[in-house]
Amino acid sequence: MSSEQTRSTVATYGRAFALGVATGLRSATALAVITLAAQPERPRPLLRGIEQPWSRLATRPALYLTGLFALGEDVADKLPATPSRTAPAPLSGRIAFGSLVGSAVSRAEGQSPAIGAALGALGALGGSFAGYAYRHAIATRTKLPDLPFALLEDATAIGISYLALQEAFTGEPEAASHAPDELDPEKIQR
Repeated sequence: MSSEQTRSTVATYGRAFALGVATGLRSATALAVITLAAQPERPRPLLRGIEQPWSRLATRPALYLTGLFALGEDVADKLPATPSRTAPAPLSGRIAFGSLVGSAVSRAEGQSPAIGAALGALGALGGSFAGYAYRHAIATRTKLPDLPFALLEDATAIGISYLALQEAFTGEPEAASHAPDELDPEKIQR
């Protein structure tokens, strides 16, 4: 394996872990950002050329559903009746979603989905407990309302997800298929 391939593999698994951390903060955010990054009009769509069932994440219905889910979660997180993310059921969901996003990004980049899933799950586990500790500590120390810190956590989950997948949003568009140079009209006229 060349050093370039090694860097690519490490970067992919780093993205899987980072998306898992974002999932630990907000369980649906990373998945929503993945579906946004996978849309065909992006400069470098994340899931280009990938087979079913993964390619379903690149559809408009998936984008709308994950977006609504993420928005609903962002609202529900601020409600007092929402259970702790570290309780068994919510934590299990976050770990499952972390596994899904880690697997999806690894599969999309030609790496092992199993390793990506494990790293995404570990990131979600860590992100869940870190997010809980942050919110609990800051609220206890400052005696301020929780809402501004919850909104900061929302922004952090979105930012981590975007940074992990920024090439899909800002990268150079993939080259369109072109005719061979000898058929290029400008070269024929010369």
